[in-house]
Amino acid sequence: GLYTSYWMLRNPEGKLFGIGPAGNAPFWVRIQVIAAFTPTPTSTPTLTPTPVIHASGRFDLALGQGVDLDRGEVTSEEGVDIRFTQTEEGSNWLEVEEDAGLTIFGEGQPSLNDCRSAIFSTSRIGLQSLSEGTYLCYRTSEGLSGFLRIVTFSQPPLSVRFDFTTWLIP
Repeated sequence: GLYTSYWMLRNPEGKLFGIGPAGNAPFWVRIQVIAAFTPTPTSTPTLTPTPVIHASGRFDLALGQGVDLDRGEVTSEEGVDIRFTQTEEGSNWLEVEEDAGLTIFGEGQPSLNDCRSAIFSTSRIGLQSLSEGTYLCYRTSEGLSGFLRIVTFSQPPLSVRFDFTTWLIP
């Protein structure tokens, strides 16, 4: 809209003065506010593809057994990604086999990007320091990424139950 404001000034003695021949008329200011079109920037949505799950489920590993994480198949044969072993001193380990990799992630469920960017152990990880609910990221021998979650340790006989997810994207 249109706005007008009238003003007088005051000298050091406190007397008002303004404009005009006698200096007694107020000066004024007129402001006209015009609605201006200002485009509001819009964000362009970035599409994050939902990772496609290649294999997932739950499995139990007994001592000496391994799992092919590309398929979720538990076996005592060769061709597995990790194997549950025990040393003579009684320490329990997840041995990494073939060209697979494994790393401890922590208590929160990792994303595909978390597991893809992880630095993997290619030898073994001790289970004695891990608790139920711990997540581990892995890379399969076929190069796919995924995660394990330790569900339970049980004995006797000694075994570990895992939930797993292998994504189709390496």
